[in-house]
Amino acid sequence: MMLFRSSGLVVLLLSLSACALGSEHIDVAYKPSKQAEILASAALAPVQIAVSTDHLSPNDRVGTKINGYGMEGGSIQTTKPISDIVKSAFETELLARGFPEKTGGKTVTADVTKFYNKFHAGFVGEAVATVEMNVKVTGPNNSVLYEKAVTGAKTRGGLMAMTSGEARKALEGALSDAVSQVVSDPNFINTLSSVVVNKEGINS
Repeated sequence: MMLFRSSGLVVLLLSLSACALGSEHIDVAYKPSKQAEILASAALAPVQIAVSTDHLSPNDRVGTKINGYGMEGGSIQTTKPISDIVKSAFETELLARGFPEKTGGKTVTADVTKFYNKFHAGFVGEAVATVEMNVKVTGPNNSVLYEKAVTGAKTRGGLMAMTSGEARKALEGALSDAVSQVVSDPNFINTLSSVVVNKEGINS
């Protein structure tokens, strides 16, 4: 009986190690931190959204799985490009405030430099996710009207298993934190709502 139990434990450990070795993809969704209100001034302020990941590091994964011994395994990647995930987040927030997404107005550009979850092993595991980006708003004449660097963070502790699913939850929290820091900034909203005169003398 003891031999069967020992064999079963070995099989279980080997299967867990095998699970940690293969790469996995996660579907990171954006979850607003709070409900937004429609702004009266937003209807006349068209906005375009652009996201760059040219400076993203690392750019081949958003995390690495680790096994019960703290050894690194397979990579964790997103099902969609990170640029699409971040763009969708800003679209959600700006549309919720009444800003129409179309040409002819200002452009919100987010340069994402970090989008990563790191597991920490211990008696219980921990997932620490970080999303860093530099956000700017430019006018029709490409003049910079607003700039802000933000770092979103989310830590999930008490983990019995450090899985791709836990990485996804932590990254979703960090993304919400980062975007919230921008859209909750009165200077950001006021910049989008204000009127700018372009080179042709047309208000936008």
